[in-house]
Parts: sequence; structure tokens; C-alpha cells
Amino acid sequence: MERIIFKMKCKKGQEKEYIRKHKLLMKSYTDIELNPPPTVEEAALCDATWQQHKKAGIRNYSIFMKDNDLYAYFESDNCSKSLDLATAGEIGAKWQDFMGGILEQENGKPVFEIITEQVFHMD
Repeated sequence: MERIIFKMKCKKGQEKEYIRKHKLLMKSYTDIELNPPPTVEEAALCDATWQQHKKAGIRNYSIFMKDNDLYAYFESDNCSKSLDLATAGEIGAKWQDFMGGILEQENGKPVFEIITEQVFHMD
């Protein structure tokens, strides 16, 4: 199993929308009031994205936020392959478009720094 961390940036002022969209992805909007509430299209895209990430072999995925910095962590048997599969095809493109106004991007793709060197792990 591999572990990976990557860092991204949310555009200033878009932090609440980033959180809202990920609450949709986690289907945890029954315990909070989302403003605006999810559309049918948003809910369908989030469900498809969730399923695509699972099929890509992504496990134990967490994202942490401090100010507008985002730190994402996940585990997979092959992290590089899982990232490629999770972001591929129509669903991947729609998710990137869905997040386009929220994440700092270059050439239509989120700017992120991958950190692969693990120096310590404790279960």
C-alpha cells in the first residue's frame, strides 16, 4: 500500500463553497443546511465522482484546510494510477469543471504539489 499527500490552494473567498461541495460529495448535507442546496445535477455528479474514486482504489481519503491551503491524503495500492483513474473521462472532466472556480488552476487543471516521501508512519 502507498500513501500520498498533495497540497492545493482554494481561491481566496471560495473556502465555504469548497467545503459545501465536499459536503455534497460526502452526502453529509442532512445534518447541515447547505446554501445553496444541492441541485439534482450536483448530487448526481458527486455520487458518480465518489464511485469513480472508489473504483480507482482510493481509500482513507482526507482533506484538511487551513485558511485557503488544502492538504489531501489518501492510500492506494498504486497512488499514481489511482489519481489517473479518479480524474479520467467524462466524470473526471465534469468534476474538474465543477471545482474550476474554486481551486487555483493553470491551463484548466488544479495546481497541486505531490509529496511522496514518507519518513514516518504509526498505526
